[in-house]
Amino acid sequence: MNSVPNIEMRPFAVKNALIVGADLRVETLLLSVLKPDIWVVMRVPDNLAALAAARARAFHLIVTSDKTSGREDIELLRQIRRGASPYPFDYPCRR
Repeated sequence: MNSVPNIEMRPFAVKNALIVGADLRVETLLLSVLKPDIWVVMRVPDNLAALAAARARAFHLIVTSDKTSGREDIELLRQIRRGASPYPFDYPCRR
């Protein structure tokens, strides 16, 4: 008799998050909320680095910095959406 349990193996989706220039408190909070077995978190220092990262891979969540203006952050997201990635983003927008 075999005592090895029948384990079902199934693929799971890993989601990518990008944190731009976050201070330690914000980063700690996000890392406590985003489960490490589901989320891969990448940190970059500024919007220019964020744009380069978004051109290299798709992100499901982008958290912009509190050190930049809302206008700069919207422009970053527009640039990313214009062609940095072939995948849609999971942030709300109105058309």
